[in-house]
Amino acid sequence: MRIFEYVVAALLLIIGLGITQLLNDAVQTFRLRHKIQLHWIPLVWAGLVFLWQMQFIWASFELDLLIKSWTAFKFAMLLFMALLLFVSGALIVPKTSDDQGGDAWEQFLDDGRWALVALASFFFLAFFSNPLLFNVPLWIPGNVLEFFMGLFLILVQFSTNEKIWKWATVAYTIVSLVAIGLLSPVEYQ
Repeated sequence: MRIFEYVVAALLLIIGLGITQLLNDAVQTFRLRHKIQLHWIPLVWAGLVFLWQMQFIWASFELDLLIKSWTAFKFAMLLFMALLLFVSGALIVPKTSDDQGGDAWEQFLDDGRWALVALASFFFLAFFSNPLLFNVPLWIPGNVLEFFMGLFLILVQFSTNEKIWKWATVAYTIVSLVAIGLLSPVEYQ
């Protein structure tokens, strides 16, 4: 095996565990839906975290083409990005076993929104690592978009107003779908 295969195996293992955690929590929440008052905002954010986890997997397939020599630093940056997506997935879905009780919105305000701090950290790390890993200019539009996506998550983090969260969720969903479309390779040969 080449080093690329080891690197991608480690990254995919962490992302795979994160996806498994997120989906397991989602199924558990569904099974206990009579004990928890579901709310659409945390569920949409869970879906967005899942989409970004999937985008990371899809983008990792081109690492072999983009990175010709691997260092521990490059590996650590990508590994930390995968870990941040894992943490996002582990925190985002409301759980009935949590101490907050059965209100998904309250659980989101208490714990779930911290998943978005991890997601913001992922975008900030992507913003700074793209030039280091892939030799792209810091201020190209796709890279700047990642910076502002992280900044947006940090700013909305301070709100407990449901109306602000509704608008932020809708806006971020649109931006995420556009960003995933722009940042993801269309196909691999």
